[in-house]
Amino acid sequence: MGDVWLLSRQDPPKDPRFEARVAVKTFHIDISEKLVVNELTNWLGLCHPRITPLLAIDYLNWHLAAVMPRMDGSLYEVITKKSFEPTVAMGIVRDILFALEFALGELGIYHLDIKPQNILWLNSPTNVKVADWGISRLASARATTAGMGNASATFTSAAGTPGYMGPERFDPEWPITAASDLYSLGLVASELVVGAFVTDLIRKHGFNEHGLTALNSAAAKVANQIGGSLGDFIAQCTALDPRQRPASFTDALRLLADR
Repeated sequence: MGDVWLLSRQDPPKDPRFEARVAVKTFHIDISEKLVVNELTNWLGLCHPRITPLLAIDYLNWHLAAVMPRMDGSLYEVITKKSFEPTVAMGIVRDILFALEFALGELGIYHLDIKPQNILWLNSPTNVKVADWGISRLASARATTAGMGNASATFTSAAGTPGYMGPERFDPEWPITAASDLYSLGLVASELVVGAFVTDLIRKHGFNEHGLTALNSAAAKVANQIGGSLGDFIAQCTALDPRQRPASFTDALRLLADR
């Protein structure tokens, strides 16, 4: 939906005590005004330590721009190089759940694009903040305006990131629930433990039923490998049937607290 620019300013010059570091997101001119307003309106209402804050709305080079603190990177950049111990990964997942639970309780919205690229970190990869609420929707919304089509169709009709969307996102009659974000987070949790694999599997198998099955098998393997609360969380959240996933973010947090 836009480009992110990393900016810094020193006032007075060359004095690190006065360095200001921000990131500015500009929105593409071909993005509908409704989507931009949706993101900015939701973002303004999300004040939580695990959510990247919106500092200001302005214009940059004649483009509407959102100003936010400059982060040190995303989890995607981290997990392409290393993995986390399960106990550390569980802490990261728990913090993401706190952010999702807050957004639902405060504004009644689901994120719907949870992926490593949208989990930013500051100072340490374990200090995470959820970013990019561009396609977030109210809890009363339906999954999408287009269906899955026939069984062999490639899934391209719903907004989100291929690989991190559960199959229910392509059923126009299926209501948006916590299950959709939990599916995405279950895959992210798997990648935290073993490193990035979702994008590679989608490239290999395609974003279709074969790809979903491959992702489900990979996540199940991780869950069996690590066991414990995080293993149970991954196994339940990545179930292809959303009715088999935790019923809420609160239930998911309880699952991580068990044992």
